[in-house]
Amino acid sequence: MNNLFKIMQTDQGIKRTITAYEMKNGQSQIYGVTGVQKSALLAAAYQSDSRTMVIIASNYESVEHLRSDFATLLPQVLVLELPALDIVSFTAAAKGIELAARRMDVLGRMARGEKIIILATAEAAMQKVLCKADFENSRITINNGGGNHT
Repeated sequence: MNNLFKIMQTDQGIKRTITAYEMKNGQSQIYGVTGVQKSALLAAAYQSDSRTMVIIASNYESVEHLRSDFATLLPQVLVLELPALDIVSFTAAAKGIELAARRMDVLGRMARGEKIIILATAEAAMQKVLCKADFENSRITINNGGGNHT
């Protein structure tokens, strides 16, 4: 795949996009590419500067397409989904607890700056979360006799 990414970077439009992604401050909005082209462009950008990448897709089907494409393009990279919480199931069933745990895992990995790709639907991305400082300060330490685990 590295050869594919090197070839892609010879295109001036792709090169400008990757340069925009490599900027440490701000956000990048990419439009005009679809399907696997979009996935390849995002994979090339991630390959050039591996850091937490958050991709917001319009729906769950788009998240699944991206997940499948990244499994092929970047098989060594951890790709996680930020799940949306269903308020009804959150208060009424174990499914809500499982979704909340998955969501907290993804948010924790983001806060630690892990080099991962996070996929989220617009619904999941719009749900409120604590600010990073409050999130980090709300950790608890559990001691199981053998050492500290956070």
